[in-house]
Amino acid sequence: MPGNSGQGAESGNNQPLDGWKEIASWFGRDVRTVSRWEQKRGLPIHRLPGGGRGSVFAYPAELEAWKNRQADLLANGHTPAAHQWRWAGLAVGLALIAALGLSLTRATTIHTVVAGPQELRAVDASGKAIWTHAFSNRLHAFSQEKLARRLRLQDLDGDSQPEVLFAAAYHTGGIPSREELLCFDSAGRLRWRYQPNLRLAYRGRTFDTNWGFLDLEAGAGGIWAALIEAPWWGGALVRLDAAGRPELRFVSSGMIYRLAVMDSGLILAGGVNNEYAAPFFAVVGQDDPPVSSPQTPGSRYECLECPDSRPRRFFVLPNSELAKPYGMPYSNMELIHVRPNEVLVETGHGDFSQFLFRFSLDFQPLEVMPSASFRLRHDEYQRAGKLDHGYETCPQLAKPALLREWTPSGWREMQVPWRLPVRP
Repeated sequence: MPGNSGQGAESGNNQPLDGWKEIASWFGRDVRTVSRWEQKRGLPIHRLPGGGRGSVFAYPAELEAWKNRQADLLANGHTPAAHQWRWAGLAVGLALIAALGLSLTRATTIHTVVAGPQELRAVDASGKAIWTHAFSNRLHAFSQEKLARRLRLQDLDGDSQPEVLFAAAYHTGGIPSREELLCFDSAGRLRWRYQPNLRLAYRGRTFDTNWGFLDLEAGAGGIWAALIEAPWWGGALVRLDAAGRPELRFVSSGMIYRLAVMDSGLILAGGVNNEYAAPFFAVVGQDDPPVSSPQTPGSRYECLECPDSRPRRFFVLPNSELAKPYGMPYSNMELIHVRPNEVLVETGHGDFSQFLFRFSLDFQPLEVMPSASFRLRHDEYQRAGKLDHGYETCPQLAKPALLREWTPSGWREMQVPWRLPVRP
């Protein structure tokens, strides 16, 4: 069959093909041929209820899978009998009925998704498997915390059944691994795949080869993915629509570790800015023009081919004095949490949190709180001789925390009070 038949699946575009002409064009054949394949070989063609024979559509990913099965059958010298194809067609029809919500019994709702060494499994509330998708390559083994940032359940098509979004990383023999975002419908069919293909040119270097995922959110107008060109410092925020079409929204001179979506349509992003060697917190409007982080003109972190606009708000947060004893030049972004009357931003280093910044819903910094683990780790570093003072006399806590905010007229410094725990 013509080589262009796999183009839709490989490119990540699984938009339905509407009508016999589009389906036939996808294969590079005439309408009569693909119609015969449906009747005799179980080609997965879907029909709209009440639309007549002409109201058909097909998903490129299903056509690609069907084409691969045909190649396997022919390679094994096997030609299925006509009645086998009729049963296959019946199975496709039943699947369509279930997908359109016309079955007599309600579809089982996905409760959670479990990733194994080489499979993805959707299960119901009782733990029973609803569907399983097997991968040809072994999946990278992430910690539970990192895996949770790569999986999302979200109703993208309004059928009251959640789609499954999974940012997969494969072991392909190379380092680093290949990554892509997959979207499955509630029945486990692959709707589309997205493999990041960005080129960001900074004064210091260009990032264009090995993009991966650090966080994933859905809501507020789309699917939001924080990308990194590992192991370097290029960062990007991409929005995808329900069909998997990507749009670059935010370019960062540093990694974007955390995302949060607000009902108001604002996207919150946090990570580390490499020029300022400190955590950052940014506010982006879902319908704003694409933006870039504010960097010093002429520095190696200045993006040369990036959007000229800036985020609505962009803060550089203070590092903890525990970062260097921990072995890092700066603190990381650990959490962004939207509450009914405030936004909480937490910095730290994975195995322990450090500071918790409280912002109002209009992003005015209110106060900063050291975590309980900050005090414990502080005492530990003092005993080990990595700090020359104790928590009670910590100079960082003796004066207000200093935040910097970018504004169109330049940077401004903001002193934010500490809220220290009451001493016994």
